[in-house]
Amino acid sequence: MKKITLVLVFAILPLFILNCGKENNNTSNNKEMKNDTSTVKKTELNAGGENVSTVEFKCDGMTCSGCEKTITKSVKNLDGIKDIIADFKTKTVKIAFDSTKSDITTIEKSINEVKYKTERVK
Repeated sequence: MKKITLVLVFAILPLFILNCGKENNNTSNNKEMKNDTSTVKKTELNAGGENVSTVEFKCDGMTCSGCEKTITKSVKNLDGIKDIIADFKTKTVKIAFDSTKSDITTIEKSINEVKYKTERVK
């Protein structure tokens, strides 16, 4: 009986510790990000007169809300980022940015530096 318990502990414990190797995000922050999805659309629609551009990437490596947080944190450190929505369920990252302060290549490199592959959608 002790052997079975010991095996179960050593088999299950690493799953809780590793948790995708990324920071974990609680569900209230995740709901907050989901509500922000409309912000990118509004920015896209209200971009007239400003140098606001949008880009969307497909990121197949996103598997959890911790991945969303890692990507968001990396991109928000760049100059000119207006809004970012990372969604692991759809495996997409949508970004609104000031095109005079940042560019798509710099944003893509920022995501790649935290070990996520990107493919530009639009």
